[in-house]
Amino acid sequence: MKYTSQIIENIKNYYNIELSQLIENDTEISKVEFYKNENKYSLDSNGNILKINLKNNTISDLEGFLQVSNTLTHLNLSGNRINKVNLINKFKKLKYLDLGSNEIKDISGLK
Repeated sequence: MKYTSQIIENIKNYYNIELSQLIENDTEISKVEFYKNENKYSLDSNGNILKINLKNNTISDLEGFLQVSNTLTHLNLSGNRINKVNLINKFKKLKYLDLGSNEIKDISGLK
């Protein structure tokens, strides 16, 4: 859990945003949904970061999320300032990705 806390802190600092846990008792998470426009993340019972919802912020790249690219299954970055998706192939377990309402001009990462 200490490692997860450091990753969350790194993401918060990289993008200068607030990010809070969706459910306080992460040991009981089985299914999590995103609510409203709040910046949220969720963990599995092992403390791995599975879902991040950072829609409607000012995020311009995916680099800050590379630390969780091996565990992340859901990523909502709609309504940001992302202009290229060149790193998306690094997210091997990603099942849901929302990049709507961004400024994407380069889709070379979608192979």
